[in-house]
Amino acid sequence: MADVIVGSLITLGAFLVLLAGIGVIRFPDVYARMHAATKATTIGIALVGLAAAISLDGARSKIVLTIAFIFITAP
Repeated sequence: MADVIVGSLITLGAFLVLLAGIGVIRFPDVYARMHAATKATTIGIALVGLAAAISLDGARSKIVLTIAFIFITAP
């Protein structure tokens, strides 16, 4: 069951990062591009990190701290 959850989180996270990349290319002005680059990418990376935290038992605290750092430092 954990493998299905991890696979789903990774797939959804990768899809959000892909959408962010498409948004950076397609949006017309700099503010819309920044919005696409930060919001979708941050959530996508967080989902992939959450999948890694579920998958890897020993490094959960480091992964959670990394996700928190990304949320704090993203523009």
